[in-house]
Amino acid sequence: MRRTRMKREAQAESAIFDVVIIGGGASGAWLALDSASRGLKTLLVEQYDFAACTSSRSTKLIHGGLRYLRRLDIGLVRESQREKNLLLHMAGDFITPLKFQIPCFSPYETLKYKAGLRLYDFLSQNEKSSGAYSREEMVSKSPNLHHDKVHSLLTYFDAGFDDSRFAIELLKKAFTCGACLLNYTRLDFFIYDAKHKIIGARIKDQIDFEEFEVYGKTFINATGPFTDIVRKINNPSETKIMCLSRGSHIVVDSSFLGTDEALLIPKTVDGRVVFMIPWKGKTLIGTTEEGQAKPEKDPAVTPEEVSYLLSTVRQFLRHGPEEKDIISRFAGIRPLVRRIPHRSSKILSRRHEILIESTSKLVTLTGGKWTTSRLMAEETLNRMMAHDLLPFRPSITSTLLIQRLDNIPSLPVSEETLKEKIHYYVKEEMATCIEDILSRRERLLFLDPQRALQLAPKVAEILKTELEHEYPIEQDEKAFTKIVNNYCPQSVRLS
Repeated sequence: MRRTRMKREAQAESAIFDVVIIGGGASGAWLALDSASRGLKTLLVEQYDFAACTSSRSTKLIHGGLRYLRRLDIGLVRESQREKNLLLHMAGDFITPLKFQIPCFSPYETLKYKAGLRLYDFLSQNEKSSGAYSREEMVSKSPNLHHDKVHSLLTYFDAGFDDSRFAIELLKKAFTCGACLLNYTRLDFFIYDAKHKIIGARIKDQIDFEEFEVYGKTFINATGPFTDIVRKINNPSETKIMCLSRGSHIVVDSSFLGTDEALLIPKTVDGRVVFMIPWKGKTLIGTTEEGQAKPEKDPAVTPEEVSYLLSTVRQFLRHGPEEKDIISRFAGIRPLVRRIPHRSSKILSRRHEILIESTSKLVTLTGGKWTTSRLMAEETLNRMMAHDLLPFRPSITSTLLIQRLDNIPSLPVSEETLKEKIHYYVKEEMATCIEDILSRRERLLFLDPQRALQLAPKVAEILKTELEHEYPIEQDEKAFTKIVNNYCPQSVRLS
């Protein structure tokens, strides 16, 4: 999966793609795989690295959406449960079952959540069902929980995963099906025919700054938080449809959870839920829901969000984390669709939206979540075929297997393994800079940003020998240091 080869393919004079996808996150990756596996000539362009924004900054869950039952959104929960079970079957190397605990503090809470979990089980139709721990099991299974305050400890199953790793594996699978993929390639403007239908796009390589044109029969906007920007490139008078919401997380030592099971805190001061999740040897705590004025690649976690997460989990733990215990912090931006003007992001649905512009035929897929992104892609291409934008061909993604074909990404990261891993990431996964390696191919930036900064010079040295283009080593190291400061705890400032 070499970038130079992909670029030559996209630039070829004879290249007219059936489907051009703008955006290389969860939705874009599934669209590329669905389109290419149907036998359609497919191009995907992404202005940053693959899964650089929202799709690598999730809460690392594939889930049915237990909290959506509060809103009686039964259809979304059923759909999410069905997709979760399908993904567990088709991508078991990357998505694994995860047991959750729910502490209840009164007989009423126990009855209420038991009823909700029974409905959740029914909608899932999975053999792994909910249950409850005895008092003795509660102590052993959740050693840091405030046992004296807890009336009961209920359990249920969802799934966990590494979001950016899975996105990259989906794109590699799409490549084997014939898709052409380009990261660091920005859309500048569209090209139209006499009837103002989009037939091409002017794009700019963000590495060598070359500008060139690509041509296609259909174009899909799958840019998540950047959806409105692409819609306005097509039509400057378009009204905004997105309501952006920032979800922030902190990472602490695994001892604060003390178990390999996740903890769901069902009641918070703002009516949300907060998770404590075992992830790659650490504990991930999240998430918040704060309004975000504009889309950005690296949104910052605010001190107020950190305080909210810490104070929420401390109420339930015997030994809760303090600010000094934070190892890392990160935020992602949820692309929510505002169907009703001025409605708060906290009560907006996670359902997706498919729009087809009447004149230009620009297709927009937005909203949704990681769990349902496969189905979102399938429905989008089916809708395009129903509108005669593409010839009918059935989707086969529900029958595919996404398997680990190479063990190199699973090797532990160290100075000894770096050269082999970086060689693989450059040649097979189109990594081009320090952040690509230490943030998304490896998750060290999320798990230990200070260690990531220590390894950065070594990574840069190896990249200089591996990359086929001229590599600005000093500029990349400075850029990575700036990024690391966004992940470090508030009390740590690196230079």
